[in-house]
Amino acid sequence: MESGLLKGDTIKVLHVDDEDDQLVFTKQFLEQADSSLKVTHGRDPDDALRLIAEGGFECLVIDYNMPGLDGIELATRVRMISDIYIIIYTGHGSEDVAGAAFAVGVNDYLRKELDPCHYRVLARRIRGGVENQRANKRNREWERELAWMAENSSDAIFRIELGKGITRCNPAFQALYGEPVKGVIPFERIFPEKISHEEYARFQAEAQEAMGRGSREIRLAHLWRTGDGRTLWFETNLSPVLENGELVGFEALARDITDRVRAEEEHRESRERLANFIESATDMIVITDRDLCILEVNDKILRFWGKTRDQVTGRPLLEAEPDIEGTDRLARFREVIETGEPYTYEDIVPHSSDEARHISLRLFRVGEGLGIIASDISEASRLGRELEEKERSLQLLVEYMPDTFYIADSEGGLVFVSPNVSRLVGYSAEEVAKPDPGFWRSLLYHEDRGRVAEAMAAYLEGGAPYDVEYRVQRRDGSLIWVRDRATKRYDMEGASYFDGKLTDVTEQKLVERGLLGYTQRLEQMVRDLKLYSKQLEETVNERNRLLIDAERTIAVSQVASMVGHDLRGPLQNINNAVYLLQKSPERSGELLDTIRNSVQYAVRILEDLRNVTRDTLLDFETVDIGEIVRQALGDAHPPPGVDLRVELGEGSYFARVDPTKVRRVLDNLIRNACEAVAGPGVVTVRVRREAGALVIEVRDTGVGIPEEFRPYLFQTFKTTKKRGLGLGLAYCKRAVEAHGGSIEVESRVGEGTTFTVKLPQPVDREPTQGAAQLEAGTLAQQREDVGS
Repeated sequence: MESGLLKGDTIKVLHVDDEDDQLVFTKQFLEQADSSLKVTHGRDPDDALRLIAEGGFECLVIDYNMPGLDGIELATRVRMISDIYIIIYTGHGSEDVAGAAFAVGVNDYLRKELDPCHYRVLARRIRGGVENQRANKRNREWERELAWMAENSSDAIFRIELGKGITRCNPAFQALYGEPVKGVIPFERIFPEKISHEEYARFQAEAQEAMGRGSREIRLAHLWRTGDGRTLWFETNLSPVLENGELVGFEALARDITDRVRAEEEHRESRERLANFIESATDMIVITDRDLCILEVNDKILRFWGKTRDQVTGRPLLEAEPDIEGTDRLARFREVIETGEPYTYEDIVPHSSDEARHISLRLFRVGEGLGIIASDISEASRLGRELEEKERSLQLLVEYMPDTFYIADSEGGLVFVSPNVSRLVGYSAEEVAKPDPGFWRSLLYHEDRGRVAEAMAAYLEGGAPYDVEYRVQRRDGSLIWVRDRATKRYDMEGASYFDGKLTDVTEQKLVERGLLGYTQRLEQMVRDLKLYSKQLEETVNERNRLLIDAERTIAVSQVASMVGHDLRGPLQNINNAVYLLQKSPERSGELLDTIRNSVQYAVRILEDLRNVTRDTLLDFETVDIGEIVRQALGDAHPPPGVDLRVELGEGSYFARVDPTKVRRVLDNLIRNACEAVAGPGVVTVRVRREAGALVIEVRDTGVGIPEEFRPYLFQTFKTTKKRGLGLGLAYCKRAVEAHGGSIEVESRVGEGTTFTVKLPQPVDREPTQGAAQLEAGTLAQQREDVGS
């Protein structure tokens, strides 16, 4: 089968991954491996859905384990809007993941490998998948076209099964049969009701003779009796159907040749009138016998050849036209003589003036010979070319006109629309007007359809002016305002039509009505969506509480999965950078920075995991909390532009705590606050006393925490960061509660976040039950899970 891609074709690939380095390396290696691949990358699944809906991409490569939507959830949503070729490309996978991916319509599944050579495997998978998808699409279109041709053919198409009858037929055959066809038509309903026994006997003899010659195409002419008593001539082509070498039936196509047969009879009767016609005709005429010897010519063809009548009459046509020897023209002459089928074509032929002429030839059988009517259309061809140029100019003019013109039938359906309609609604003229003239009405906004229908009925039935404004939906889903005006009404070939034009008045409507109403509707939609989201969140939270016990049993696999996923990224980045460093030493500075950053990130992951799983006992000391805060701020390394501030009242803030664990809580909160500030900002740590408790506030002016994520903020392995295990805040909560205290959060998206830690007073107290649990239970179990 022909390949779905031609040389030079471009395959547009959309790659979605939550790791920036992975996106960069994948794009670089894929485009090196296959120059026809053009990779666009993104990190946001919502952006990916939007890009796919806009069209243009033929392959989607997505990671499985991503924040928000995972790869399978994203593939599920993509399948609702597109049949794009999807590949799950992940370092975190299993047979269950692969099975789930294929179940939602993913086309291929490939695990990430450390060896950069695996990108060539990915490139081949992309190219092979897109080629197969293109080929399958063409095959489906071809099958639909064949079915449509059979359904709409004027020829009768049917299947004959020996021993049964006619088992399948198209509408043209049913019309010829004269009554509804249900199931199989037995032979006794055909013979002799439709075809006489004599015709059937001749039918069989000719079919057997043709099959005896090994012919795969049997052509038979026969009579057919219609239901109203008429007798028609049909030419039926039969193709034998064999099973295991045995003839079981025929595929048949029958064409009504009654007019042709009658024309041949009339032609024989009019041969006496032919001579007068030849001489009086304005065209060049030649009559030959079966062997193409010239029987009669008129003066016009003699002048064209530059010969006399005596020089050509009775002589082979090849002597008058030696240039046709061995050409398709000579083959066409003989075919018309053999078949009796007229044939018309155009050709460039030599002339006696040594200047070739553009000739239109009409071939037809005269008796046993050939009739040729030739017209010199050289001048007409020149005029036709000039007309085509003018039509192209007119088409360009129409394309750039601001208004779209159309022709509508008596029911208001569009039967023609100018090509610039594609600028108006995003659909081509063929899509709007063919095959369904009512397609335009389906684009009308539902609130406007009744008003437009009333205006159309008043115009068609009562002659009222038709000038109406309404909204239509473009291909991309957006709404625009159009002004629709009927300009002229007329009858043509027994049917009524009217002309009209469409004008985009969207900007005018926006100016007239303003954006207030539209904005209010959008805000109401947002409120409804938030309410639904909250209800859904409450349902999910309830389900999560029921799954807590089950989650404890899978702690080991969850830790291993998260660590494996987060470590695979920096390790693969290191491997890729080493590979590129070997190939391109001049890039050593850039690539060494990539290696250094990846190593630091991996070490931080392991340190976080070590801290959260350490099961040391609480070591209480009476310490100054203000001093611990100052030390933590002094050791912090904020990004450029982030200002660290401390607010301490007069005096000291002594408390009996485990200073190491409190310091680790402060380190986590300060580091998170610095990372949350995108650009210049402030991180403030404030210590105060309140109602018998010591209060520590860590406040930032960062991006804030999304409301939907706050219920999961202190859960292990939950994080809004692109990188991280989600262990820091979980540790903070357990450590503070072990001291008998509490930790709370307040946040506004776009304004900042405040974490509030409350430690009980006075300083002389015994360890709480929570402290004992932290020391002897929770962290020990976590260490045991990770260690196993």
